[in-house]
Amino acid sequence: MMLTTTGAKTGKPRTMPLLGIPVGEDLGVIGSNFGQRNTPGWVYNLEADPSAVVAYRDRSVEVVARRADEAETDRIFALGHAFYPGYAKYRLRADHRIIRVFILETAI
Repeated sequence: MMLTTTGAKTGKPRTMPLLGIPVGEDLGVIGSNFGQRNTPGWVYNLEADPSAVVAYRDRSVEVVARRADEAETDRIFALGHAFYPGYAKYRLRADHRIIRVFILETAI
């Protein structure tokens, strides 16, 4: 999927590819940044303005992001691991920081 956020510093649209993890009717996204040292920019963008757009195939949907709580975070990591086992390595590699996880809810 493609996630378009509003840049926290620039106010400009920022689009990036992410793995959207189905969580009921919503999508979970993990700010792992491949386990790198820094938090990805899209995380800061969602924290500054939780309104975003998800595009997948021929469909675009307006969403509102919220931080996942601890139980939701664990569940999304488990579901994400089923899609892509590399998430477990990313979590270990990024043990120096909190990997933020968001739930993208349809903005209706």
